[in-house]
Amino acid sequence: MSLSALKKTFILIICMLSIVFSLIEFFFSSFDALIQRRIIKISNLSFRYVSFGCKWIEKICNFCGVKSCFKKSMIKKNFLMIFGKKPILNIGVSYTKNFKSHSWLELDNANLYEHPDDEMKIINQIFYE
Repeated sequence: MSLSALKKTFILIICMLSIVFSLIEFFFSSFDALIQRRIIKISNLSFRYVSFGCKWIEKICNFCGVKSCFKKSMIKKNFLMIFGKKPILNIGVSYTKNFKSHSWLELDNANLYEHPDDEMKIINQIFYE
């Protein structure tokens, strides 16, 4: 097994643990507790590998029926913080025909697989530094 394959396997295991931990946390935590900063840093991975993990979190959540953009953002935030990354949580709204809200994460000016509508206006950003 190559180093790259080992890293990807490791990342997928951390993805699964992040999903389980985060979904349990949703039942027992307040909103303020969910968005708090918790850096656990166990490893330092490149953007390529953490982006791979966020992509798989998105796929696994969709497969398991987790549709909430906020839940997926919090799962990805927890995952990224494990690797010492400092994402930005964006919360936006759209005031077109119907009211819509959306949350998504950015890391190093790149969106992590949760794309907002073009009309979405950011009303709050939370920086995890």
